[in-house]
Amino acid sequence: MRYPGLVVFSSSICAVALVLCGCGSSQMSSSTATPTGGNGSTGGSSAPVSFSTTTYSSANFLWNSDFRFPGTVLADLNGDGRDDFVTAGLCPANGEFSVRLSTGDGVYGPSVCYTIPTATLNTVPLNATGFMAGNFFGDGHIDIAVSDERGNLSFWKNAAENGTLTLASSMTPPNGDSCGFVADVNHDGKTDLICIQDSPSGGSTMQIQVLFGNGDGTFTPGPSTTFTMQVEAAVEGVGDFDGDGNVDVMASNSDGSSQETEILYGDGTGNFTPGPSLLGSNFQQSNPTYTRYQPFDVTSGNITDLIGSPITYPPCPGCVAATPTGNNYLDIELGQSNRTLTSDKVTLENCTVSTAPPQVADFDGDGIPDIIVAEGPCQGTGTQTLDFLKGNGDGTFQPEQVVYSTSDLIGEWHVMKPSQSGKPGLAVYQSQDVNNTVTNPQELILVNTTP
Repeated sequence: MRYPGLVVFSSSICAVALVLCGCGSSQMSSSTATPTGGNGSTGGSSAPVSFSTTTYSSANFLWNSDFRFPGTVLADLNGDGRDDFVTAGLCPANGEFSVRLSTGDGVYGPSVCYTIPTATLNTVPLNATGFMAGNFFGDGHIDIAVSDERGNLSFWKNAAENGTLTLASSMTPPNGDSCGFVADVNHDGKTDLICIQDSPSGGSTMQIQVLFGNGDGTFTPGPSTTFTMQVEAAVEGVGDFDGDGNVDVMASNSDGSSQETEILYGDGTGNFTPGPSLLGSNFQQSNPTYTRYQPFDVTSGNITDLIGSPITYPPCPGCVAATPTGNNYLDIELGQSNRTLTSDKVTLENCTVSTAPPQVADFDGDGIPDIIVAEGPCQGTGTQTLDFLKGNGDGTFQPEQVVYSTSDLIGEWHVMKPSQSGKPGLAVYQSQDVNNTVTNPQELILVNTTP
């Protein structure tokens, strides 16, 4: 089962590359937070899983909110068995990024800020915008790669494996590539970069470019693969969608007019073959539906699948800024060895509350993938909950059970490793909406305390 760890979180547990990013910035204090309750409660006496909660206010945020590429990465930098946070936008100066190391289960020390080498190259300093975690220097330690607003990369060595980073090398990817994911693409035991090059003319034809790692913080350009989608896309995930043991890529886009997700299958040498494409509704249509997918092995079949929470916009063609509504089902696209995807649905008792994808991990420790999804009333407003769906091991799931409830709005929730027990927990972002203004934002770490 996979949840965020080393291929952009921690690879020993997660073969899917995920990243975090932010929807807003807040002042960050250097104090160490201690466990508190927050505006919500864990519970549900009948739920087979349980969590304790540590809450961080906006003055002491761990990450820059919204868990999407390319703004935050989780990795165990100090070797204590827990994920640490590397993020942008929370340090006082431009061109800086911050590292917050775990000091206990769900508890993190003060922010340590680092300045990227390109921060002072321009009149307006370049900022850190993306992060990758991997063993870039061949010593078995998890290092950090940082990209700036122009795609320049700097590699920070974690030589002592204690979370103290040292700038070791830097590079500008060829052809204006944007690099966002890492994996051992060619099976040589070294960490490679997976990059994408947009069409120079702004069209919908792009290239996947692999930069093969040399094991010393340098890279050699590998093959490139041309593919076409409706509009320019970004690499938003990796996995093994056909079970052949090679790294595959998930590319997605949404430009306000349409939405599409496509799988590109790898051959183990850096080449990719475009595969099935999932087309969302055209936003100019009435009641368009949008689904943001995330790669997980949903069935324990050693094949990566896709899971998402479909959101429907109101009947107003072109009104993409209108408030969408959730649906009472989850969309699962099951990977197949013949390089197709098979659609399935999981029916919910209530409705999804966010475009954020459900999270999949073995939360109850029975060796079978489970789901946690945020739900709320299908009509009107009310309590929002994080609900646990116990997996049956065949791609089906038992009815949901509440593990966390709040009167706030749940925006993002992501599986992580917050404790030394190795049990998957969650990082959650929630806030209140007062007259369309975000107030009282909070970040929560839910530590899995299931016996």
